[in-house]
Parts: sequence; C-alpha cells; structure tokens
Amino acid sequence: MFINLTFRMFVTVMLVYAGIAWSLPAPQAIANKKELRSALKTARTPEDHQRIAAYFQEEAKNLREKAKQEQDLANYYLEHANNYPKKYPTPYQNANQLADYYQWASDQALAKAAKHLEQAKEAERSTQK
Repeated sequence: MFINLTFRMFVTVMLVYAGIAWSLPAPQAIANKKELRSALKTARTPEDHQRIAAYFQEEAKNLREKAKQEQDLANYYLEHANNYPKKYPTPYQNANQLADYYQWASDQALAKAAKHLEQAKEAERSTQK
C-alpha cells in the first residue's frame, strides 16, 4: 500500500514537472519571409541566429528539391526533343536554366545559413566572457 502511494506521488510530481517543461516557450521556427525580416532585425542571441540559420537551411533543401525536379524535366525534354518546338528557348533550355537558378539560390541560402551559424558562435563566445 505504501509503495503504491509513493509511486502515485512520484508519477504526479513527474507529470507536474513535465507540464512545466512543456509550457516553457521554445524557440519558434521562422515560418515566412515577414518573420524572417523581423528576426534578422532583432537577432542578438545565439538562439536567434540558429533559428535564422535553420530557416535558410530549410530553404536550401527546398530549392535543391526544385532544382532536381527541373533537371529531371530538362532531361525528359532532351530525350523527347522531337515532340517539342525548336523555338528558342526550347523547353529543355528553359528547364535547364531554372535548375541552374535553383541550385545557385540553394548555394546562396546555405552560405547565409553558415554566416548565421558563425554569428551564433560569436554571440555565444561574447556572452561567456
């Protein structure tokens, strides 16, 4: 009986602590460009810069996926070139240029993410002093 009561008290205390931990505000992910602009203006802490870096990393991932889709489409157009007009730009050229652009934009987003990760490290070092 005593063990059962002790176990119930332990579970109750753990649930209270878990509820407190879950209610603490966690850093929210940046959802759109408006939030990004605001975050860029107010970024001071390492967590702020890490959130911004995470946004740019996600953006780079999405752009890489778009680049792959466009490259696949360009390859399809190249294999089936006889089915499409020869007028410039051909569908192949158009898809290939889009793929190149998305790859370039992905590289830019990764560079911005690296920059903010470095700024997060610098902010962490300055808070430790």
